[in-house]
Amino acid sequence: MSLSDDALRELAEELGSWANCLGVTGAPFDAWLTLRGLRTLHARLRVHEGNARALIDVATAHPAVLRVHHPSLPSTPGYDVALRQQQGWGSLLSLEVAGGRFGVDAFLSGLRHFILAESLGGVESLVAHPSTMTHASMDEDARREAGIHDGLLRLSVGIEAVEDLRSDSALRPRAGTGTGRGGGMCSSLTASTTSWREAPRCRGIRSPPVRRPLATFGLMPL
Repeated sequence: MSLSDDALRELAEELGSWANCLGVTGAPFDAWLTLRGLRTLHARLRVHEGNARALIDVATAHPAVLRVHHPSLPSTPGYDVALRQQQGWGSLLSLEVAGGRFGVDAFLSGLRHFILAESLGGVESLVAHPSTMTHASMDEDARREAGIHDGLLRLSVGIEAVEDLRSDSALRPRAGTGTGRGGGMCSSLTASTTSWREAPRCRGIRSPPVRRPLATFGLMPL
């Protein structure tokens, strides 16, 4: 849609009025940086999305990951809407890891290329724990109703070399771990010293706060 000269002049005056009132306009150099970034946005988004797809493939096969949420997955609510409206799938995804808060701690300790931070869409890969970070002000019942569980992690995948992101030990199952069905992950989490006998993936329950070596989850840091 194109605007007439009069409409453009009127729009510029309105924007100028709001800018003067709110004082939130960027400096000329900031504006130049924004324009420069827009010229490569399409190229960067291709890398963002490609890296996200690669990590989704890894995460869906990981025995400690219960679910992966991303618009490209038919199991994700809103998939049909995204299919109709979007030209790509984006770089934001979320994971539900086994073990609740303990599983989250184990997962995060195995990350080297992700920064623990509350932000989205930057060129750096970021990870956030919504229940203690972005949504910490919500009470537990409200978070549960919104689907924000203690084992939920949100990833904003950046444009680093995909080999580096995939090399993080948290995303790389150790040799001998299975899929959580009758062996591998489930059998490795069987504890002879506690009453917690099976992994949450096997039983669909949250683990108690039992401190275990990170190697139990196959998530030892590099």
